[in-house]
Amino acid sequence: MYRVLFVLLLTANQLFAQTNQIQVVDSLPCDASVKLERSFCPNCTAWNDLFSPDFSGKIPVEYHFSVFNADSVEIFSSNDLEIGWKGPLKDQEQETQNYSWSLFYRYEKNGPSYHCNGQVVLIQ
Repeated sequence: MYRVLFVLLLTANQLFAQTNQIQVVDSLPCDASVKLERSFCPNCTAWNDLFSPDFSGKIPVEYHFSVFNADSVEIFSSNDLEIGWKGPLKDQEQETQNYSWSLFYRYEKNGPSYHCNGQVVLIQ
């Protein structure tokens, strides 16, 4: 079993103390049946206008997919396989740049969890 360690360091400003948050999650790397594109274009016709994982094998029973901007701020999140990122944030188009994504899923309710992350290029 793999162990993934997340460390998040937040600093409000110099007047406040730093907050450290550590979360340890037992998980496996994503299996080969899960595919994610390396780029997508929400305003292009007939070419990757939605960014979401493609599960070509089994369908997970638990699922969480997130997209983050360059400042590591979560700009999209979904627990529904049918809902992917269309590119905008609060109806405002985002810049052409790299975005990070994170995917957690589980095929069986009490089965092992899987986690993977990567980068995608949003093209406007």
